[in-house]
Amino acid sequence: AMKVQISRKLLENNEIYNYYLKNRNKYDMVRSIPTDQYRMEIEIEMVDDNETVFSDTLQNLKPFKYDISLRGIVYGPTMYIEERTVYLGEYNGDIREGNGLQIFEDGSLYEGEFKNDQATGRGRIIFEEGDVYQGDVDGFEMHGTGVYHRVIGDKMKGQFFRDQPHGKMKVEYKDGARFEGEYSNGKKNGYGLFVFADGTYYEGNFRDDFFQGEGVFINNADGMRFEGQWDANTLLSPATIKYTDGSIYKGDVENYNKHGQGVLVKLDNRYTG
Repeated sequence: AMKVQISRKLLENNEIYNYYLKNRNKYDMVRSIPTDQYRMEIEIEMVDDNETVFSDTLQNLKPFKYDISLRGIVYGPTMYIEERTVYLGEYNGDIREGNGLQIFEDGSLYEGEFKNDQATGRGRIIFEEGDVYQGDVDGFEMHGTGVYHRVIGDKMKGQFFRDQPHGKMKVEYKDGARFEGEYSNGKKNGYGLFVFADGTYYEGNFRDDFFQGEGVFINNADGMRFEGQWDANTLLSPATIKYTDGSIYKGDVENYNKHGQGVLVKLDNRYTG
């Protein structure tokens, strides 16, 4: 038999699992899909939280709320052709349909809606390493609008496409930094605002997580403002630097400093060099 280890807290908080425990004598104990050839007994071993790597997100996780009342639970320790899982939930014939809980061999799980034998609709995915996603799901993938908590402490809220952030996104980082803007294929692409933990920020275009194209960078420490074109986080020449005393420099730059040819305009005079 295959043994699956999973947090005791995650199972004990699940409505479907508790419903099964109270009513399991009423339902089939073993169901194999698609044929008996793939039947395989699976033993669930619940592990206390102090024996696992349990993130702060999981510690504070509330029970998942299913939308519709449970009509009937079928317990099915099964082995599919491509996935070895335990499924507790509603069926339509031999098709997973309705509310369900699916536990995978690596200890990750999905709780939420099933349609046409797939996790589709509103649900929550708890990954093996402790990441948590809640929102729209299609075929066990993050797909639509949702919130993704990473075990390292980051939080992403917005649009997802086939398991990748894709579209409008808000990101809060554990160190206090934040981002709001466009994602494409899992990376910052398009227009966005990135605010560092100290308040310094960049607003402009991104490509593959880098400052790329037209943008503005404002240093919170001294108030200096840098405007121009960027390439892989580097400000290109020519650029504009605006100082807090009202002075403006336009010209060549290097490492956020005047470097080479340029024009510096002060409040009372003008310098070219």
